[in-house]
Amino acid sequence: MTSVRDTDRLLAAHPDFGDAAAIARRNVARLRVGLLMLARRFPGLTGAAELAAADEKTLTYFLRDPVLRNAFETDLAEAGAGVAGPAPELARFLPDASAAPCRDLAGSPVEAWPGLGPAFVWTGLDGTPGDPIAGRLAALLAAMFPAPTARVPIEPDADQVAGLARGAELLTTLMPEVGAAVLRHIGVVGLGRDDSPEGPLYSVSGGDGMPATIFLSPDRVADPWDAAGAILHEGLHLVLFEISRCGALVVDGAADLTVDIPWRVVPWSTMRVLFAVHVYVHMVAFTAAAREAGPEVLARFGPPPANLAMSLSTPGQVEYATPLARAGFLAEQLERTVADRLTPYGRQFVTWLVDTLESREPGLRASWDRPAGERAPERPGRAPAPHVVAPEIPGGPLTQAPADAVELPDQARLVLATAEPAGVHWLNLSSWLTYALCDGRDAAAVEADYVRLVAGTVDPDTARGQARAGLAQLAGSGLISGS
Repeated sequence: MTSVRDTDRLLAAHPDFGDAAAIARRNVARLRVGLLMLARRFPGLTGAAELAAADEKTLTYFLRDPVLRNAFETDLAEAGAGVAGPAPELARFLPDASAAPCRDLAGSPVEAWPGLGPAFVWTGLDGTPGDPIAGRLAALLAAMFPAPTARVPIEPDADQVAGLARGAELLTTLMPEVGAAVLRHIGVVGLGRDDSPEGPLYSVSGGDGMPATIFLSPDRVADPWDAAGAILHEGLHLVLFEISRCGALVVDGAADLTVDIPWRVVPWSTMRVLFAVHVYVHMVAFTAAAREAGPEVLARFGPPPANLAMSLSTPGQVEYATPLARAGFLAEQLERTVADRLTPYGRQFVTWLVDTLESREPGLRASWDRPAGERAPERPGRAPAPHVVAPEIPGGPLTQAPADAVELPDQARLVLATAEPAGVHWLNLSSWLTYALCDGRDAAAVEADYVRLVAGTVDPDTARGQARAGLAQLAGSGLISGS
């Protein structure tokens, strides 16, 4: 069994899924090429190309601003879907907006956890009537909290601001690597209440609706253990949003297929299961760190509550009453039952989480290896995973579509954006090499040269398969064409 500290390091060190700096660099690269693509598609989008050339610090501020980031993601999604509009959403804010206009609206912003991360606390808005940033922010807030019962945001008092900071301090004390990584992804923190018929608001992340933003109930910041758990939970959701923008986790058509969850009445979508297992695996480490907290931690923050880091469950359901039980169930579903819904990137993500959980709880996978007759039968009416048809490889000389690109050689990635068809594309080393060879050679020549260039790394049959798969991927994405 790995120690809590070693588990913390494992969760924060993975170059694709844990390393906060690497994840941020990928999203900055994606922002650069996405802005260039939008500038080409909308010649009137003044300031986009100039912003794409800005330094990494400026673009990171952009990524953490809910209004600018939401507008960018909306424009990118609509362009990719072929939605025609008179002007992109970003045109309402560029070129006049700063890289962090929501922070500017806060007047004198209050740091959520000084010295530990960039987030500021939403204490109010200083926007003038008609200010486009303030108007957009209000609209995003109303869309996220439409119920008349919602009171969001609530201006925090000094004790509540201090409670946020103490929660972050506790989180980084218990899990220094993961805590620092999660706090890096949070840009805005708001307090709010929403005592709706579905239940009270405890905490929620903004996701695509309000990127880089989390909301907590004021009750959640009264105790540092509750605050630390909520910040970790919602911050992890923001991290996975960033990860998922750098590669598809689920095959086309499978994101909304459901999985029955024994501690909840309503089934969860495949994407929700991915988000949940990501949280629960981290919560296994968090609760273990809480159990092992030394006397100096307990003297500083008090004792942890008995129900630390647990969310709601179906009344009377006790079998899945711990993060470990829930993480194990979700992991088995993703690795065994619905693995065909995941892309190779998605399977790598799940394998990383399950390997880390297995290192902490040896024998986890072995507990799944029951005789077939003991497995729960499939429920009738379960939708099958979609059948994916590989695109045809074009004939004749292969050429690259016009694209803007940012190379990330230390991450073995190339990110490209094409204006026609509009889209952002991620290539690994194999598909990157295949793409580079599409310079007028036909498919047979590309395949032969690929095999020659990777000789000694993989066997010829594997190399030919990689080249053909890469050509099909490139053709399906519109990145190459033939005569």
